[in-house]
Amino acid sequence: MTPDGPSGRAESPPVRSLVGLALRLTRQWWPHLVALAAACGIVAATIAGALGVGDALTQGLRRLALARLGGIQAAVLADGFFRAELADETEGRLRSQAAMARVAAAALIVPAVVMEVSLEVSLEGTAGNRAGRTARATLLACDDLESLGFVPAAAVPAADTVSINGVLADSLGARPGDAIVLRITKLGDVPADSPLGRRTADSWSRRLRVAEVLPAEGLGDFSLRPTQVTGGLAITSLATAQATLRQAVPSANVLLSVASTGRAAAIHAAGAGAGVAQNADVLRAAVKPSLDDLGLVCDTPAGNGAWRLSSRRLLLPPAADRVAERVLGPLGGRPTLAFLANALTPLVDGEPGKASIPYSTVVGIDTVSLPVGDLVDEQGGLLAIPGPDEIVIDRWMADDLASQGAPVAVGDSIMLQYFLPETLHGRVEEAACPLKVSGIASMRGAAVARDLVPEVEGITDEASIADWDPPFPFDRSRVRTVPPHDEDDRYWKAHGATPKAFVSLALARRLAGSRFGATTAWHMPEQSLPAAAATRAALADTLPADGMGMKVVPVRQQAEAAARGSTPFGGLFLALSSFVVASGLLLEWLLFSLLVAARRRDIGILVAIGWPAARVARLLVLVAGLAAVSGVMVGSLLGPLWARLLLDWLAQAWNTGVAVGSSAVFTRGTQAFAGSSLRTLVPAAIGAAAVSLVAAAAAAWRAARLPPLTMLKSGG
Repeated sequence: MTPDGPSGRAESPPVRSLVGLALRLTRQWWPHLVALAAACGIVAATIAGALGVGDALTQGLRRLALARLGGIQAAVLADGFFRAELADETEGRLRSQAAMARVAAAALIVPAVVMEVSLEVSLEGTAGNRAGRTARATLLACDDLESLGFVPAAAVPAADTVSINGVLADSLGARPGDAIVLRITKLGDVPADSPLGRRTADSWSRRLRVAEVLPAEGLGDFSLRPTQVTGGLAITSLATAQATLRQAVPSANVLLSVASTGRAAAIHAAGAGAGVAQNADVLRAAVKPSLDDLGLVCDTPAGNGAWRLSSRRLLLPPAADRVAERVLGPLGGRPTLAFLANALTPLVDGEPGKASIPYSTVVGIDTVSLPVGDLVDEQGGLLAIPGPDEIVIDRWMADDLASQGAPVAVGDSIMLQYFLPETLHGRVEEAACPLKVSGIASMRGAAVARDLVPEVEGITDEASIADWDPPFPFDRSRVRTVPPHDEDDRYWKAHGATPKAFVSLALARRLAGSRFGATTAWHMPEQSLPAAAATRAALADTLPADGMGMKVVPVRQQAEAAARGSTPFGGLFLALSSFVVASGLLLEWLLFSLLVAARRRDIGILVAIGWPAARVARLLVLVAGLAAVSGVMVGSLLGPLWARLLLDWLAQAWNTGVAVGSSAVFTRGTQAFAGSSLRTLVPAAIGAAAVSLVAAAAAAWRAARLPPLTMLKSGG
């Protein structure tokens, strides 16, 4: 037993270590240390809550983004429409690859049409307050909705019916059975930023019946873009969409790669990153579009034996041009670039004269011996290729200018007026270039070859130049269409868009080339049908789908990357809470300083008996550390509660003031929230303990360096 001291009370056992002394002082100083622990708990709860909110937001965004995709792992997105049969061909290649590798089939390939459309409530059978409402929405046309992996799944709407989600139903005020008008903007093949591209698009429309309103989950949340807000969605069958789009054959603009059930579960369990990337790579290797799928045409348009490779976009994309040079060049293929000259006017003493020929086609060539024919003079001899500032005109133009009183001979100059190849904000700008006539071509061979000019809707398909409906500013008063001066119209009826002048290919590309392309067609010598088929196959196999506007996108991987964000949400919310954390640390420092001030005599005795300042500081840090650890543990456990309160407040504020319908990002199940808390509690506790100990150490070191006499005199 412990002997009694002089006072008759049991004496405490002696303290033989620094830790033991720290524990003894903790019991004696507990009223002050409780306040210090409470301040540390506030800091820990703030840090844990901020990290918890960030993690919960990341998980909510990820869950929402993946829910919009169902089982879709990747997608093939195209600028235009392609054959729906490409889906079966791609899936067949995937199965062949899987069979060779002796693994299960990687994915199902589902063709679909996904595009932005406009819908309007029909006046028929609707109340006055709902009639005429319009809304923008995403159209999903697919005949195999069950394979997309959404839960709950939805049935494919019948012909001439549409299913809409709740967001679109609320915007339109539509109900099942109502009639709505679906409008789809006509997308021109020629880019709108080029002179021949249409800037004011028309639209196709079709009246449909609302089959059902989809619930706010599953397929009703479909979107290929990672977004918080659920947008309007309209779902139809492929047949209904194709009838609206006036498509002659089954077409699609999207291929959806959906993982099989077992593989989808494995990808989800693995976090989807590497699995989805691999799925996209395999899909990219399996997609083999035909020339028609890529918007290219390779045929003999005039039946003269020469083959032509052209694009529905007018200009061949740069990728197609490079491949054509590698594949068609060795076969004798030659490139040309056709463009429109607004006026060809002879120059008199360096100034434009009164005689002029409007709206003529000019073709850039790199040889006068083209597969469609030679460019020859009246004696049948080959003309020289025009130089960098020269032009060859045909005999019709020379005779017509002569009839206008402005005869042109070799060596004379002509002003070529043309539209700039690219425009901004819908503007169409005109430029001019003076050229010297280097030759006059006879009306035979290349001079009368219609193959040199590809088809352009509204121009080359018209029977008369008076019927033109071009997208550029068209001055009809300049065109001679009324007899007896109807020379322009008579030429058009006889030769169509056949070029009236030729320049070098380099000059044509300088004047009319753009980022959309620098070639309108490649011309090949006559080939047999088997040889032509082999040429087509070689082109299709060599053409890169990505460079032709058909891209494989790992949409699931993109959704997860978007959910993570460029800045970690935990760090962002921690930065927003930095004021509270800094205030808590300042409070810790002040409370510890008050503790030292209250127990200054005890500390002064230790210094007076010879304890060095470093040892005294370590003792004080141990005492403060015990209190800080206790407070951090309690505060970290309260952090999830604080995070839950913040999430509830954010959900309400976000849904009200930022993005209506996005509160689902902040809601989560109890089990998921618990898992998130476990991921954030440990780093939050470590961080809170570290900063709390740093604050206590700063105050302890400051107190330990005070002179002992000062502490003993001011103690008490």
